[in-house]
Amino acid sequence: MDRFTTAKFELSIIVVAAIIPWQVAGVKESIFADVFQYAGIPGAYFLMNIVVITAALSCGNSWAYSATRILWAMAKEGMAPRCLGTLNNNKIPQNALVLTMVVAGASLLCGVYAADTVYLWIVSVAGMAGVMGWMGICASQFFFRRQFLNSGHKMEELKYKTPLFPFVPAFGFFMNMIIIVGLWFDESQRIAIYAGIPFVICVMGYYYFFVKPNIIKNSTEELSQI
Repeated sequence: MDRFTTAKFELSIIVVAAIIPWQVAGVKESIFADVFQYAGIPGAYFLMNIVVITAALSCGNSWAYSATRILWAMAKEGMAPRCLGTLNNNKIPQNALVLTMVVAGASLLCGVYAADTVYLWIVSVAGMAGVMGWMGICASQFFFRRQFLNSGHKMEELKYKTPLFPFVPAFGFFMNMIIIVGLWFDESQRIAIYAGIPFVICVMGYYYFFVKPNIIKNSTEELSQI
């Protein structure tokens, strides 16, 4: 997101906050559609809802594409079943796409029929995984650059600069850690810890007991052929 887009987003939020009373604001309807309704513009509420629905469908399509390609890449690296790494005649990872749509469809059904149980667990796991993912990014940035310097290289050799290193990745890591710790003190958000931590443990166990041995085995075989 560039600065111009960020500025437009911030200005739109200011307009929304100035028009819609905070007592009636919610997430069940589009707040941008509500703005036009409060402004009294005929038909604008309906048109804005169409825009929001179209944007949501576009977002879902992009995430379906991303998830499919991630599964395909993981299969090529030995981190997922090999069947997910095959392409059809149109060069589309069909198996990965089918699995993505099945999981997405199951999540949608959970949101309708088990919103307070299964769907809540899924959302909590996704939120926890997102926060821990950013913690991993910050930690990777920190340890990579430290190892890079210890290997005799200089920061000037790197194409991408990181101002205020190592403060920025360290700050990002600990701020995300504070978010996770803070979940425990909010009873309504505590489910994220109950569901997220077991999920992370299962993923790490799968990696260390199944994926990592295969990666080491494949690397050994490639070295032996050189």
